Amino acid sequence: MTEANLELVIVMEFCDGGDLRGEVKRRTQTRPLDHIPEAQIMMWFVQLTLALNYMHHRHVLHRDLKSSNIFLITNANEGHDVKIGDFGISRVLEGTVDVAATVVGTPYYMSPEVCKAEAYGYKSDVWALGCVLYEMCMLKHAFESQSLLGLVYKIVSETYDPIPQQYSSDLRTLIDRVLDKSHYTRPSGKELMSDPYVRRFVAAAKGSGAGLSTDALGSGPAKQPQPRVSLAASIKSSQLGKGAQAPAAAPPQEPMRACEPSPVPPITTPSAASPGPHERSNLQEEQPMRREWCAPPFGATPANARGKIDDGDFRAKVYISRIRRALAVRRQNWLQIFASFDHLGNGQLQESEFDRAVTSMALGLSDAEIREVRAQLQGSGACVPVYEFGKALHGT
Repeated sequence: MTEANLELVIVMEFCDGGDLRGEVKRRTQTRPLDHIPEAQIMMWFVQLTLALNYMHHRHVLHRDLKSSNIFLITNANEGHDVKIGDFGISRVLEGTVDVAATVVGTPYYMSPEVCKAEAYGYKSDVWALGCVLYEMCMLKHAFESQSLLGLVYKIVSETYDPIPQQYSSDLRTLIDRVLDKSHYTRPSGKELMSDPYVRRFVAAAKGSGAGLSTDALGSGPAKQPQPRVSLAASIKSSQLGKGAQAPAAAPPQEPMRACEPSPVPPITTPSAASPGPHERSNLQEEQPMRREWCAPPFGATPANARGKIDDGDFRAKVYISRIRRALAVRRQNWLQIFASFDHLGNGQLQESEFDRAVTSMALGLSDAEIREVRAQLQGSGACVPVYEFGKALHGT
């Protein structure tokens, strides 16, 4: 933090080999394609799995693992090791069985459970790792499409092209395991490290200088989280001499819970009586925040500006507001539903397809109300662009 302009400067390790996406692109520019050797792929895969296990052991979910977030660094053997970066949308889970529900991540690497707006956990990172493994073998994404709807449909329902014959059957089986569309049968990071084929490359991956904590290997029972020690105790312990006695660790604490901010007392007049604790929360919800506001200068409304709000537009916005609220309550993935009706995969729905898609969501709209929403989104075109529906839902 510099005092002059209050800018936060983050100093990180320099990765001289660039990112893995750049390495893949470089190899696609040669003819024939310069495929990555299987031994190199597996060494990087083991290093990435060890890194994921290290994070998952500490209840951290990355949520945006992709080739452009994997960086190459030169090791002692003049080769490259891989390191995971860009934890911008990672999340700390409160326990081993906690799941997240926010739809985040890069579309090419989104897991089927994320595409279906289901709760997801650590195995969603394993799916992204499988996409990276496939990309290293094929030098392209496992699932590609011209539209987001088509991509979601392929991730959820379709399969990927087989990898080249130069790779072993063990590697093909590994890809099939990590790209299992069911997160119930998809292996975890620790289960991957117990695979005999994967363990063949563990020694090479750790011997290259990229070794991590042994708790990421997954051998033996999972360790319980260590008791947390205060920062002051940690500093004092590092400053003690060899013969001094280290301070005792703090007793185990309960798992972290989400902390809600303390309620702000409502704005009241001096003569009003102080409300009780239950009344205070009700008043806080009902009384808006007080802001300074200056009215604009009064002027007559121009004649050409009157009557601009059409009744049909207003009703359509009300219907869309109802759709937004119903989708949030039901936790429905409207993208997946539209994708099942988008037979061309171009993000454009015919009038009948749009009406059937919205009807299938069971949002409580009548046929006339659905037609009015469709007319608002369709404009003068022959089809209904799905992105217009998304823009209307988000109010943009």
